[in-house]
Amino acid sequence: VGTGSTGSLSSTNNFWEFDGVTWAPLPALPNSFTDRFDATAFVLNGKAYIGTGVNTDNDPNGTTLRDFWEFNGTSWTQLPPLPNEFKARFGAVSFVIGNKAYVGTGEDQSFNKLKDFWEFDGTAWTQLAALPPSFPARQKAVAFTINNRAYVGTGIDATNSSISDFWEFDGTNWTQDPSLPQTFDARDNAIAFTLGNKAYLGTGDDGTVNGARSDLWEFDGTSWTLLPSWPSGFTARQGAVAFTLGDGAYVGTGLDDMGNRLKDFWEYY
Repeated sequence: VGTGSTGSLSSTNNFWEFDGVTWAPLPALPNSFTDRFDATAFVLNGKAYIGTGVNTDNDPNGTTLRDFWEFNGTSWTQLPPLPNEFKARFGAVSFVIGNKAYVGTGEDQSFNKLKDFWEFDGTAWTQLAALPPSFPARQKAVAFTINNRAYVGTGIDATNSSISDFWEFDGTNWTQDPSLPQTFDARDNAIAFTLGNKAYLGTGDDGTVNGARSDLWEFDGTSWTLLPSWPSGFTARQGAVAFTLGDGAYVGTGLDDMGNRLKDFWEYY
């Protein structure tokens, strides 16, 4: 777990490793790595990648980034520059299908919401064909993959409203998924993870005053089910992170309704 914002216009670049029991800091990243938050990350062929995001150190307007870095478990290497057509962005999403990763959506330096996607095969980047016109440009969405199909949904659209749609990608075509129940609240800055052949989505911000969420939904590839409430003591939050390790998933950090930064983690299994 790493990068993020600590407040007061401060971006970070430290990373921490969790073995299921204890946390340990990783060695410092190269000096050429720019502090950032609202980055995106994925794992492909046993290596981790992080890129894009925004740096706000001493600059309230921020500098939007377009670099990517590879981590082999020991050291970090900056990837060659992306194609010129790839816009610097923050609040993007990423997912993996087979041996290819995909990065898309987000918001550019001029605060335009984006709806392009790029495919990465471990060496080169290729822009995908345009998404359907009905796919809203967005940032701070979520993405996950189950049964070799990727899903992208929620986020903030071009009107700066939270949205609740989901789209399925089979590696070639995009199709809107109509299965979300009416009781599912539109949101952005949520978390998503997969365990086995099911996906989970929760927390986030519904765009209202005190709109941080604390619900968790399960998706089996066909339908969504609202799960029982988190245990007492779990704080509603947005901008959290989630990852899986072994048979469990872990959710933590983020912002509560008062803007307080959180540093707790919860295990789901």
